[in-house]
Formats: sequence, C-alpha cells, structure tokens
Amino acid sequence: MLVVWTTDGLYGIWFGRAATVLRVGSSGDAERAFDTVRGTLTRQGVEFPLHGECGAPGARYGCGLPTSSFQGDQLAFDPAGRLVGIATVEGARIPVADPPRPGKWSASGFSADGRYLIIADEWDVRLFRYAPPKGVPARKHSVDQLALLRAIAAAPDDDTPRLVYANWLQENAQPERAEFIRLQCVHARRLRAGKLFAGEEREQELLSRFGDVWQAEYPVIRGVTWSGFWRGFPGVAVPNAATLARNAAAIWDAAPVESVVIQKMDLKSVTALAKSPFLNRLRGLELRNYRVDSEPLHALLSNAALSGLWWFAFGGNTCLDSSAVEVIASSESLRNIEMLTLRWCRITDLGALALVASPHLNNLRDLDLTGNELTGEVPSALRKRFPGVRF
Repeated sequence: MLVVWTTDGLYGIWFGRAATVLRVGSSGDAERAFDTVRGTLTRQGVEFPLHGECGAPGARYGCGLPTSSFQGDQLAFDPAGRLVGIATVEGARIPVADPPRPGKWSASGFSADGRYLIIADEWDVRLFRYAPPKGVPARKHSVDQLALLRAIAAAPDDDTPRLVYANWLQENAQPERAEFIRLQCVHARRLRAGKLFAGEEREQELLSRFGDVWQAEYPVIRGVTWSGFWRGFPGVAVPNAATLARNAAAIWDAAPVESVVIQKMDLKSVTALAKSPFLNRLRGLELRNYRVDSEPLHALLSNAALSGLWWFAFGGNTCLDSSAVEVIASSESLRNIEMLTLRWCRITDLGALALVASPHLNNLRDLDLTGNELTGEVPSALRKRFPGVRF
C-alpha cells in the first residue's frame, strides 16, 4: 500500500490487478499520526516512511526514493535535474510522460520492493506497476554469487549452501530474498518430517510481493514456465516430456530446479527424457493428463536416476488403470518416495491392492487416494500398510 498525505486528506492506494484509492482519514488525522522526528506516519499499527514536504512548509522528511530498481534499471535526469525517463539495463530509454517540473516539490523513485514506480508532485501522484521483461536478469551475477550458486548445484540436498547464499543476499541489499530462502528451507524440512510450519503466512507474503520479480530473473526458454518455488528456487512446468528433455541443460544451468510438472507424456518423448543427465536432480515430479497405456510410465520409472524422488504425483485429467498402478508399485526407482499423490485417478480395487503388495514403497508416509472409489476390505488393507493414507 502507498500512503499519500494531501491537503485534502490521507489516502491509501492499493495496487493489485487494478489500483484502488480510498480516503482513510483527514489531513488532521495524518498530522496527529505523523512523527516529525522519524519522518514516518503510523496507520493502524503500521509505519509508513513519508518523502517530500510534510507538516510545516519547507520541511522535508525521509530519504529519497530509490532511483534504481532491483532489475538494475535507473531513473534518468536531464542536467537541470528533471526526470526524463528510465534507462534500462539493456541500454534502452523508456520516456516518462509529463515529468515533474523543476524547481517545484516532487518525489520520484521505485518502491522498496522494486515493483512500482512512483512519480509525485504538488499536482498529481502517479503509481505505475513496474517489472522487468520476462527473462531479463535482474542483475548480472558477481563472481562470488556464481560460486555460491555452483555450490548449491553441487549439493542439491544440503541446506547449508543455500543458507550461505541467503547470508550473501542479506549482505548485498536483498534481505527479502534471503529471508524467503531461509523460510523455505525450514518449510521443506518440516514438511518432510510431517510437522506444521509456523512461517507459512510470512512465506506467502514474500512470495506475493516479490515472486514475479524473482521469477523474471530467469531466462525465457521456449515451452518452459518457471513455476512456484521450493527451498528458495523455482521449479518448472512443461507441456510434454520432449520439451523437458530438449531444454534440460538450459533449465538446470539457470537454477537448481528440484520440482517439475509434465502436462503430457508419450513413449517417444519419455525415451528421449530418459537419456537426460539431469533426472537425478529431481525431488518432486507431477504428471498431468496421463491417460495413455502404462508403457510410457514404465519407461520413465525404469530409470534409476529418479531414485532421488521423494514426492510423486498425478494430477489433471488422469486415469490410472491397474497396469499403470502396478508399474508404480513395482518400480525400484520409487524406493525413496515419501509422498505419493493419486487424487481422482480412477484407481480400482485391483490397482490399490498392487500398492499394498509393493516391495518398494517402504518409506511412504503420505499416500493420498482422495476421490478414488475403493470398496470392501481394500481401504482397511491400505490403512494397515500405509497408516497415513487419505481417501
């Protein structure tokens, strides 16, 4: 929220898909809530730093708004100090229409999270949504940063390199990103231990505020969508297995991806994917719209490189006949699976009993069979083998 104090009153501006402006108090309310020593206005227990002239005429408060964004873009001024545009990291110049006049009160700059550009003067206050084009790096990685990212890639299951990287971000003016990585590392540990995580609300707040900016740092790869975050870094979603196989090197060169969603599979594309040297990086895999025979699934799960998976899921419009469930149950590659999600997959009693008889699902502690119509003694057999099963 942006707080604007005018002679007409105190206004709050909320900016989501559209801007919402609401008068939240009178000018007198603002004056009573304003701390002249700190230059902050407290509203409903939240402190907002104010910039420009506040209170007595000629009195200026607050440090100036940031003139550069997270992405490295800079506000450009003419020799007289008048705002003329934005100089992007690619060398382009974005003009700013009707900039504040020189010699008058004005405030121009980026918001602290880098998502908005604020331009204000005595006549007008303007707020623009600001984000880099997808695929444009927020900033070039330093030598130290590259070394830290390589350390994360070399030890994907170890939190320590990620926490060291978070410390580096903290020391290099990215405290929110650092906090987010730390929170997600704790969340992952708690989830795998089957315990509640108290920091989820704060994690989601940071993701809501900065997620699109962080995702925009990653390169545009045709057919690949950077999707969600896990342990501080994004996962990907692809339309088919062939897209993942074709772009695997580019994906894992850009980020330590652990989770992948594949929308469709066929035998040919899975055969290509099986040759990828990056499958051993996966810890979470979701297959959607799986309605073909069990052969592609068998080709995929026969790959020993998938033995690092601890979460495996099916979603979308999926139908798993008994032969497909038998492939899952008999796959040695799934011996380390801790969470198996088979919601609304039309699994029959025969398929469910294959899970019960599996010689490999000994580490499974969370089995989700919601929406599958199982009958007779099958639910009891499942509960006996998998106490954490859900129907």
